[in-house]
Amino acid sequence: FNNLPSLFKQLSASGGKIVYTEMSSPGGYTLEGHTQLQTTLDKINSRSWNFVILQEQSQYPVIPYYIYNSTFPNARKLDSLIKLRGSSTMFYMTWGRKYGGIQCINSYCSANFTNYFHMQDSLTAAYNMVSSLLNAQLAPVGSAWKRARSIDTTVELFDPDNSHPSLRGSYLAACVFYAKIFG
Repeated sequence: FNNLPSLFKQLSASGGKIVYTEMSSPGGYTLEGHTQLQTTLDKINSRSWNFVILQEQSQYPVIPYYIYNSTFPNARKLDSLIKLRGSSTMFYMTWGRKYGGIQCINSYCSANFTNYFHMQDSLTAAYNMVSSLLNAQLAPVGSAWKRARSIDTTVELFDPDNSHPSLRGSYLAACVFYAKIFG
């Protein structure tokens, strides 16, 4: 959204860093979908990357059925492929929906999150768990959103759909990746 790789490249260039990025991100895809998507597999195998960044479909990490039956096993599969190429995995911790709520896919649902912060706590726990289990890096974008929203409730990080990022939200994500990758 908002061409995050381009934002990251521009931010990196302003800091004197030259980066090369590729992306495979069809809308709504899950990690499981990426284990079967030839475009993703070809990009992982095209070179030894410093980092291959993985992001789960935004609702999966807060629905217990999906985190245990899809996110964890498919994160492990992708991480194995990434490490075989001599690359490092980094997980992209996403943010909660602006107003929280129940997240349902098919007949499986999350808790009824009372607000953004409640949902963010669940996402943070899920991404911390998967990155820890796989000894992978974590870009805590969702945690940065939580901090920004706690400090200034007027900053608008959400697109009008209350789920995707505004340009400011994507810029904050680019800043988190820059800080994580370049220290």
